[in-house]
Amino acid sequence: MQNQSPPMHTKNSKNYPSDMNREHNTLSFGERFKIANENGTLQRGADLMALAHFCLTTASMLLGETEALLDAYGLFRMDIKQSFNALMNAFDRYYAIYMKKGNFTREENSGIAARVDQCYLMLCEFAGLPPKWKVGEPLRLEEQP
Repeated sequence: MQNQSPPMHTKNSKNYPSDMNREHNTLSFGERFKIANENGTLQRGADLMALAHFCLTTASMLLGETEALLDAYGLFRMDIKQSFNALMNAFDRYYAIYMKKGNFTREENSGIAARVDQCYLMLCEFAGLPPKWKVGEPLRLEEQP
């Protein structure tokens, strides 16, 4: 028997979220868990959470670099600093929860760091920015033919 994907339910559908739960609302949690595991929903959720983690960690790196650049010239003013601090505090709360939930080995942490570095490089390339930059160097990557 072939596993079927669950119907796509988005916030834009008329009956969201009730139509999402209707199909499984009479099943126990264990039964719903088994179905979600078998049809790939749990793995997809885990993969999306991992991707979100990489994106959030990369965003934190980008904000840290931005703060260092602005601060070096005394441009990290109170209004900008408040926005940055709010974001960094949100990241800190997320990481506190994330790290509490997982017992990561040194090897796993090293693998996560390597993937975050890859994400950083991909985002810089996507945005046309050099991943490393010094004052006086070009601000954008040269366009590829």
